[in-house]
Amino acid sequence: MASACSELEAWLVERLDLLPSSALSEGFSAAYRSYGPRAEETERALALVEPQAELAERAGQVFVRARAAEARPRLSAWVAQLPCELGVSFDLPGTTAERALAVVDEVFAVKFESARVRVAITRGRLLEFEFLVPECAVEQERLEDAAQCFLEHLLGDQQYEAWVGSVDVLPAPVRQRGRLVLAESGTRLDYPIFETRALVLSAQEALGSGRELPEPKQAPWYAFDLPELEEDSQAFQPTRRFASTCVPSALKVALEGLPFSAGRYFPDGFELMALEWERSSARGLPLEEMETVLTQTLGEGFRIVGSGFGPDRDWLDLLAPVEIVWMERLLAACEELGLEGSLTFYRSDYRQLVLRLGSS
Repeated sequence: MASACSELEAWLVERLDLLPSSALSEGFSAAYRSYGPRAEETERALALVEPQAELAERAGQVFVRARAAEARPRLSAWVAQLPCELGVSFDLPGTTAERALAVVDEVFAVKFESARVRVAITRGRLLEFEFLVPECAVEQERLEDAAQCFLEHLLGDQQYEAWVGSVDVLPAPVRQRGRLVLAESGTRLDYPIFETRALVLSAQEALGSGRELPEPKQAPWYAFDLPELEEDSQAFQPTRRFASTCVPSALKVALEGLPFSAGRYFPDGFELMALEWERSSARGLPLEEMETVLTQTLGEGFRIVGSGFGPDRDWLDLLAPVEIVWMERLLAACEELGLEGSLTFYRSDYRQLVLRLGSS
């Protein structure tokens, strides 16, 4: 059973020629059939396909997991093309708290059943977790790894990647019998670890009320300068100096390079993208005219929610439907306009999927 891979994701990976070679895929399939998922031969074959991949089993089902965000699109598209008879899926799904705790005990020899948890919404609409663990003779790093493992299995790989910002393990406060301790103002409540999923769902529901499609013509726009960085900086869009947008909370987080998922800000089925081009291309059209031309060409499906410029480049920030037909229409419009630049995704695990425009 191949994993469910979005059509756009598969289209992007194939267009950018990121799929592993047929020889590597066949080598993995042969090793899997001959030795099974736990054999070293199978692990070596998978490492040749993608070094940041690993296999996991649950209830007789085998899953390919990505250990790095940038490996997710490639692995997802690759697993979707594996022979169905292998029965391999992509991404570990979520499970019950009891099963997740059992995995933690098996892998780390840590018992978290008596732990309590705090969940808070932090910058970027990410979730921050604090696990309060009774005193035990386990090193801090191991406890933190165990807490992350618990969340990965409880929520599943996809939800973990999209929503988890930070995970901390703190010593549980000592509760003295017969004494009433009043919580300080602003202190966050903690709950039994078995209520973690319910707390996550509550946070997602609270944020869901704000996941609306912006109306750029009616919404207020905000402008802000960006710090000057070296062109070879690891920051996203290091040469961009200015941004104007009707979705400031989303765009600021994305430009700062924080973990970003459009699903935390907008309805499902949309991605936030950046169209960047050399100012000397595009028939010499100024940024304002380019915005008008693209709006007229692409129609209502696309929303231009931001713009910006640098020393010799311009940007438009687009909120677009996750559909191949819209991507093809956008690329065709860019080619007709003679743009020399690139189309990139703000989504963290898509940032390596850069579509080059023109001869750039």
